[in-house]
Amino acid sequence: MGYSTSTKSYIRLLGVIGVTQNITVAHDSVSSLMDYVKPIYRSELGERYSEPMLWIGLYIALASLCCILAMAADLVHGVMSRKLWFPCKYFSVNAFSLTVISVAMKLPVDLSGSMPGDVDQVAKLGSMAFLCTMMANLLPCLATMDSHELLTNITALGVMVITLVVNVCIQIETGVISYKEDGHLISTVAEQYDLESLGINTSCNTIIAVIYVIFLLLFLIIYACLSLAILESKEIIESKYQQGHKRASKDIQQSQAKILTVENQQQHMRNYFLMAGSGNPQFIIACAVTTTASGVICAFTAILHTVTMDWSISAMLNKNYDSDYKWSMVAILIIQFIGVLLGTVAPLSRCFATLIFKVSTESISNHMKVFKVESYWTQKLYDWKHDTIRFPFRSRSFKVVIITLKNQILNFCIEFQEGVVVVCKIVALVPFFFMICVWYCLRYLKWLLQAGFSSPRKRAGMLEPNLYVLQLEDEMELAERTLEGLTKSMNRLIQKGERKQPSILRKLILERSTIGFQGVKRFDDGHYVPSLLSKVDYQHWKVLQNL
Repeated sequence: MGYSTSTKSYIRLLGVIGVTQNITVAHDSVSSLMDYVKPIYRSELGERYSEPMLWIGLYIALASLCCILAMAADLVHGVMSRKLWFPCKYFSVNAFSLTVISVAMKLPVDLSGSMPGDVDQVAKLGSMAFLCTMMANLLPCLATMDSHELLTNITALGVMVITLVVNVCIQIETGVISYKEDGHLISTVAEQYDLESLGINTSCNTIIAVIYVIFLLLFLIIYACLSLAILESKEIIESKYQQGHKRASKDIQQSQAKILTVENQQQHMRNYFLMAGSGNPQFIIACAVTTTASGVICAFTAILHTVTMDWSISAMLNKNYDSDYKWSMVAILIIQFIGVLLGTVAPLSRCFATLIFKVSTESISNHMKVFKVESYWTQKLYDWKHDTIRFPFRSRSFKVVIITLKNQILNFCIEFQEGVVVVCKIVALVPFFFMICVWYCLRYLKWLLQAGFSSPRKRAGMLEPNLYVLQLEDEMELAERTLEGLTKSMNRLIQKGERKQPSILRKLILERSTIGFQGVKRFDDGHYVPSLLSKVDYQHWKVLQNL
């Protein structure tokens, strides 16, 4: 590779100096100036190598846009399906999403890239805020995973977050996330200038970066603690479902001796719909205090990043971006800021919606039990503590050491888990008290309207609906409005089925069946159906047959 234009010009200048000066002076001058040839050449090579950084910045913006579109799709799906706790359908923790997120987090992971401009600094901080928002949105998807998937995905997410946190801490120390390099330059060239006279704040960016680091570590702790609770909560919900299924099957068997009316069929369907709706794993995780706490953290992140963006508006207008990413930093900053604002909608809505689900006169006192930690949070750790270990050796003293060490570690984990739950409950009190005030105001207003204009109407009764609602805590009951919402969802499905006739099923029966429904009866011989359906679906199949 030949020398570039600047390096050739510098060497030519050295030749001119050697000709114009006397031999002794020229030799000394040229020898000392030749030491700067390599730094100049390396600097030019660095500029040449940094030319593709503009396209890398656009690639980061594109990866961020993909994450935003996935979060927006979950928002649309939640609104269309009237699930205001916004289940994760399109944006979840998997190998693909983690890869895209890691690409979007290129800026805070970059250790050597200089960020001298205001836009560069805010964009690097904004990427950390964007990751906090994404982690708040991804929380309910943990409920859809089994133990192996939880271990794999949480480990991968933890490695990514810890790597980013370590790199950010290194950048804080080296001055990449601050204006230390400008400060050194200014103090060297002109000591009479100081950073404050130039409007540069060295500590502000560092403080914001430290806050985001704390938030990311809190999210990672919440993920780990919630994963332990999911393993136990699924077993509890499965056990309660079996009890509800036996109760519903008994009711069906008792009604077979009577004339089965449409109302009875709808009631049986309502019972199973309540079990399916309240027993949804993502719904249960959305109602957890950790999810509420994550929504509060996400809201603080959005507020902090909005304030930071307000500082950088003038910098964007003045094109104050001097990094190798050039103008792509503006695209990254704007796209990820939109992602922070859009991504805050689901965690906040999930936070307040789940409080509405549980707010009732009977449940207020249960919410006030801040320091009570339910058993499903720590049961899995206790199970691991009491499990026996098979040792491949016979040394008794070594076995005692290992068992003692295991018990001490698990005791610490249990206490830490309880502490995290208590802290999350304290944080969750902030939106809870707000919702309590709103709920009582609306209830009082509704009472005034009913007393002034009409007599209070009675709600349509349900046959012991609470018996078919699956909850982790027996003393915690869903609000009546939540039960009505689940019932209305089922009624909408029934009405949709009435409007849309099963034409495909009718065509199948008319064209393929010669002896009525005997084919379906032979198909359901206990051999084919279990191989195609899950255990719960097969039980529903049998119940619907009885209907």
